[in-house]
Amino acid sequence: MATISSPGIGSGLDVTGIVTGLVQAEQVPFEARIKDQEDTTTNKITALGSLVSAAAAFEDAAAKLNSSSLFEVNKITGSNDYFTTSVDSTAVAGSYSVEVKSLAQGQKLASQGYASDDFVGSGTMTIDVNGVDMELTFDGTETLSDMKDMINDAQDNPGLYASIITDDDGQHLILNSREVGKDNAISISVIDDDADNTDSLGLSAFSFLDPNADPDSPAPVGNNMNQTQAASDAVIVIDGALTVTQSSNVFKDAIEGVTIIAKKVNDENDTNTISVSQDTSQVGSALADFAAAYNTFLETSVTLGRVNTDSGIVGPLVGESILRTLTSQVRNVLSETIDSQGGVNSLASLGITSNREGLLEVDESVLANQVNDNFEDVKALFVGDNGIMNKLTDSLSGYTGGGGVIQSKIDSYKSTLDRLSIERETFAEKMTALEARLYTQFNTMDLLVGQLNSTGDYLQAQLDNLPGVVRQDN
Repeated sequence: MATISSPGIGSGLDVTGIVTGLVQAEQVPFEARIKDQEDTTTNKITALGSLVSAAAAFEDAAAKLNSSSLFEVNKITGSNDYFTTSVDSTAVAGSYSVEVKSLAQGQKLASQGYASDDFVGSGTMTIDVNGVDMELTFDGTETLSDMKDMINDAQDNPGLYASIITDDDGQHLILNSREVGKDNAISISVIDDDADNTDSLGLSAFSFLDPNADPDSPAPVGNNMNQTQAASDAVIVIDGALTVTQSSNVFKDAIEGVTIIAKKVNDENDTNTISVSQDTSQVGSALADFAAAYNTFLETSVTLGRVNTDSGIVGPLVGESILRTLTSQVRNVLSETIDSQGGVNSLASLGITSNREGLLEVDESVLANQVNDNFEDVKALFVGDNGIMNKLTDSLSGYTGGGGVIQSKIDSYKSTLDRLSIERETFAEKMTALEARLYTQFNTMDLLVGQLNSTGDYLQAQLDNLPGVVRQDN
């Protein structure tokens, strides 16, 4: 049976208010302490995340400068209307004249004219492209459109497209090799059911002998298709004497490390010059990125560990030894010098120095001169086991990454948050039990007071009714 509870009805006391006040007296200071610890810990995790992000970006910039490939970049000039060029690290500096003598193109064949409902004949057709054959069989009910579809849909299509062009003479089957160059010329042999494989009637009307085929090898006979475009190779002449023939318009490593893509034929004896040289600008750009990454790292470190007495702002990592140790190691590496036969033995010798705030500044004039005049010395300063960048990345890698010192610190603070969460849950259960206990105690007291009040009222009524008792009314 349900009971109706109304705390305080017996005693007249605000039992609910009293219990709430007693619980809050325990709860408020606890919540304030826990929240302060959670906020502090969360701020430290966020701050360490910012630090590891800045350190990782700085590490990436240093690793880029520790790469030999950065110092082996070439550049090329000379792209024009006749050809475009590109270069890789294997090319050697030099200049070359190039003349485009011819472009590679694919072959095109056109059939005689047909009406749309004409049949193409019956028999077997074998189409060869670059030594790959496709065989098609016709039963005499196929039109030119059917032949087109059979060629395009064949799974063993050796590399050609079929289409139809309609002119004043009717429909023409057009065959176009997918790839350019003489090697991809089209040959078509026919076994015609009309017993004549050479005439222009029936299926033999589509025969065509590759004009580039080996005359001593078995070959189809009859050229009844019209060649509207011959297959041809691309040809360039380098330095006026060296002829290079290619089945495509892409000449890769005709000049070592250089790719030339022919676009247009030069006029006779007209040439264009290409020049290959070392691209030192990549190093200068990488150094500028490095300086910017270091400055971001340093500014982040200073902000996280700074105490501003004027504003009262305290950095979230003040007092963290990890911050002092990391920045100290980085500064020590950046100030190192190496043994060098030339004048490049430190960052300072490249014009990269620290200002009063500790930020790196780059004297671009000094840097450009050193990179241009002492390129190998610059490479030795940065690249290799004894290079500054290798030492720097070794130092930074101990702090960055999933197994680094910073991540370990972050994991420790996350454990603290987990502990505080458990402590909060445990305390909440304790407060629930306290509230229940207080309500039990106050309800018991309330019931007792109510009973005493009832007894008092009863006794007072009995006394009022005793003989001889005079009631005095005001």
